[in-house]
Amino acid sequence: MRIHSATLIQNIKRIVMHCKQRKGVKSFRLSLPLLIAGLVMSVCLHSCVEIKSGYNALPPGIWRATLELDRVPFAGKDDQLSTYYEEGDIIPFLMNVVYVNPDSFYIEIVNGDQLIKVDDIIYGLDRSTAKDTITLNFKNGNSYIKAIYEENIMEGFWYFNHHREYRIPFKAYHGQKNLFITSNPAVEADFSGCWTVTLYEEDGNTISGTAQFEQSGMDIKGSVRAQEVEYSALTGQVIRNKMYLAAFDGNQAFYFQGKMSEDQSIQGIFRSGIHYRAQWIAMQCTE
Repeated sequence: MRIHSATLIQNIKRIVMHCKQRKGVKSFRLSLPLLIAGLVMSVCLHSCVEIKSGYNALPPGIWRATLELDRVPFAGKDDQLSTYYEEGDIIPFLMNVVYVNPDSFYIEIVNGDQLIKVDDIIYGLDRSTAKDTITLNFKNGNSYIKAIYEENIMEGFWYFNHHREYRIPFKAYHGQKNLFITSNPAVEADFSGCWTVTLYEEDGNTISGTAQFEQSGMDIKGSVRAQEVEYSALTGQVIRNKMYLAAFDGNQAFYFQGKMSEDQSIQGIFRSGIHYRAQWIAMQCTE
């Protein structure tokens, strides 16, 4: 809420009327400093004073966050699959800012059906940058997000404590609930069910596993298990004949993109953080 122009005009009128009621040059000279002070105060109030919503840091409610991956050319089994990667430059996830009172809040990371609470939070003015800055320290102790925040936007990086050079650009926008897109395009493929998966790593190694997906309209979730490693809590969207799945728990970030081919196989790209990439192909499980 701001001080409106009507209030400014009323203040000026009061001062002018006060000056008119005073008689004599001497009296007017005594009132002149009062007039100037009143004008300056009113202008400052009008232009500078803003009563905030009662919260000292981030606005409460839902935030859409993204980790932005690089667009390094892909080396793998099938060069044609690199074209799928043009839309795979983000790992999106949702966050919920919850206030206990106006001076105390925590953040919930939405990771599939899990809510990961983050309450080790440092925020305030960073004197080195003269910017309001927030740091989210994850309970695993290995990583944190540090970002500048202004109104409804956060922008910074996701860091690892033991690998300072390892960082991924982070952005978040208040009030957005979509993961990959906000529109509602036609769904042209059904990825539901059990799939046998083969991952083709850049060094030529292959990894076998299974995947289980559940799809409802354009919403999809699931998990991929390969060599005793499970990529769980994957959540995303189906856009025409492509699927986009992501997961972030503060310690790891995963991204699966796949396209339904004419032979009803899935072919796509898998990314873990910024360094690991693999192509993957999946066929429906046989009974």
